[in-house]
Amino acid sequence: MTQRNPTNQSNWRNRPGFVCTPQGSGYEPESILIPYTAQQITFTLAGADPITAGTYTYIFPGPYGTFTVSVPQLAVSPTAASVIAAAALNADTQAGHLFNFTSALGVILGIAKSANTSLAVPTTTTVAPTTNTAAVSVVAAANSLRMGIFYVYAPNVAPYAISGTPRGIPLAAPPSGSTVIANLRGIVSWPLNQTTLSLSADDITADAYEAGQVGYGTNRGIVCALIDPASTAITMTSQIHVVIAAGTYSILGALASVADGGNTIRIDNAPTGNILGRIPQGETEESLNNFGGYTGNSALRTIRMKVNVPN
Repeated sequence: MTQRNPTNQSNWRNRPGFVCTPQGSGYEPESILIPYTAQQITFTLAGADPITAGTYTYIFPGPYGTFTVSVPQLAVSPTAASVIAAAALNADTQAGHLFNFTSALGVILGIAKSANTSLAVPTTTTVAPTTNTAAVSVVAAANSLRMGIFYVYAPNVAPYAISGTPRGIPLAAPPSGSTVIANLRGIVSWPLNQTTLSLSADDITADAYEAGQVGYGTNRGIVCALIDPASTAITMTSQIHVVIAAGTYSILGALASVADGGNTIRIDNAPTGNILGRIPQGETEESLNNFGGYTGNSALRTIRMKVNVPN
């Protein structure tokens, strides 16, 4: 996971996502799969139908130097040629390790198998007048789940369709404008003291599990929740709202003390009858000013909250 200044962080009790509930009754965690956007590349055959027979090459700028896949082609339609090329790319020990290739109507689509794959645009060689245009159709992006925010379950989409998700581990995502109170599942958490985590110093970005990892969510228990920087102070008597869309507040899944229309959901008086979150007696905010915060040197605010999400 990505972590800022772990030596200093161990001095505070309210690190975002830190679990304060002992193991046992009243404590309910779950594993969650951390989302990411996989890189996607395309190769588009055009210029002649049937294509010109010959050898077509696909040149990838790999992480340890370029590698080339050569595909012999007969004079067939672009659709048939793309099927042959996709099979050859999947069979290649390097290209097939990085991407899963499919084809349709003369276009080959490659979806990265790892959150860590982000290559420059490949190049190609063809036999004129046939062309084979390479492009990056989707840019790789890391996850937006940071410690201490509420999450929802997300639909399984590419790249997870390649091999499915681990059994019993749902794909998680931040709330969105369409989130309703029943969608909130828990808070992104860490079950270990931060001094036991691996050292990865980063003084700018938020603590977060790496994209594609299995993370940890707290459904029931006391956990340190992140407060949006625009929120007024949260206390034991405050209303508790979860940010689901940008407006007055900016961090999806963070807490706020005042409603912002349809951009927030109140959870301390859940209209459906369940109190999904409340501040235990005697708890107050803690501002962690020493290491970054949201942007620049602004304070990172947290508060210990009792979360109670029923299954």
